[in-house]
Amino acid sequence: MGNVTGIVLAGTCATLLLTGCGLIGGGNKDTICQQATVAFDRFASSVRSAPPTDKARWKQSADAFAARMDALAGQAEDAKLKKALQDESADARTAGSALATGDAAPLQRLVTATPARVGAACA
Repeated sequence: MGNVTGIVLAGTCATLLLTGCGLIGGGNKDTICQQATVAFDRFASSVRSAPPTDKARWKQSADAFAARMDALAGQAEDAKLKKALQDESADARTAGSALATGDAAPLQRLVTATPARVGAACA
């Protein structure tokens, strides 16, 4: 998991893709996209601050992020955004389970792909 810190930092920088979410359109898309950005930043920060040997804490961070994505998906009025958030939730749960066994690859995919996928749904 030594390379995960660098991956998380790259993912945090990629959050810039999310910052333009929901600038066009109605409903609650803007609010949900902003909240998704905050949730991702918190997730990246919690992963970055967790010791690489603390598998339980890594899993807890991934599970908390998944729960937040579920909550936001439940509030999202836009179908495309709702689906993107549900997908992120599922991927976060997969990453959390994999981290518990020492596999950081799903976390790497989650951190690098989330900003672009949610950003696309927010555009």
